[in-house]
This record gives sequence, structure tokens and C-alpha cells, in this order.
Amino acid sequence: MPNLTPIAPSGSAHAGFLNLSHASMSVAPSVIEPPRFFFAPQILVDIQQIPNQPVQVLVHFPVMLLPEDGLYIATSPISPIYEAADNPRDALTTFLDALVEHMAWLTEEESTLAPHVAEELHLLRIYLRLQ
Repeated sequence: MPNLTPIAPSGSAHAGFLNLSHASMSVAPSVIEPPRFFFAPQILVDIQQIPNQPVQVLVHFPVMLLPEDGLYIATSPISPIYEAADNPRDALTTFLDALVEHMAWLTEEESTLAPHVAEELHLLRIYLRLQ
């Protein structure tokens, strides 16, 4: 079982998790939405593997799923990309697929990358290895 840490305001007893493990995904209890002006609820996913992709996860990394205007936006501190979908599962799947495609493109273009983009590829390589 992955070590999941809730992202919720201090003192809040409400947190939601989306768990990705062993090539299957399951959704646990949903986040109870607080007033929008105070904070946005988040779902934190501890990524241990990416099913159906030619990549090995070397170090677990977080993906945040943020509800916004009826969609869920998936993003991670390891990359500037993001994806949106109607539900957390699709947002996560689409994000992980895009992350692998993005890393593959960066790897192909490595010799022509600007320094800040080369740093992004270096960071991704800490977490992922293309196979």
C-alpha cells in the first residue's frame, strides 16, 4: 500500500485520496469542499508506478488533483505540465501519459534544449527512467 499524505488545511479532518497501485486505480472517499474563498481541496497521489507506459518509477512522486469548475486538474512539482478531465481517474491517467510523452520528447531533443528545459529533464530523470 502506498504511503499517502493528505493535502488539507491544518486542522481539517477531510482529505481524499486517489490510489494508483499495481496497475489498478481506486478512489477512496471524496473531498468535502470548503468555502472557495478559503482554500481549494486537493487530492494527493503517491505515484509508485505508471501502468501501460514504457517507464520505471525510480522515486515516488506526488500528483495533485485540484477540482476547478467541474473538472479535475492534475499537476506535479516534478514538471510544469498539467492535464484536466471530468473526474480524478481520467485526469490522473491523462497526466501520467502526458508526463511520459513529455519526457520522451525532452530526451529526443536533449542536445537542443535550453538550459532551463535541460534542468527539467534532469529533474524528471531523478524520478523516472524511460525503458
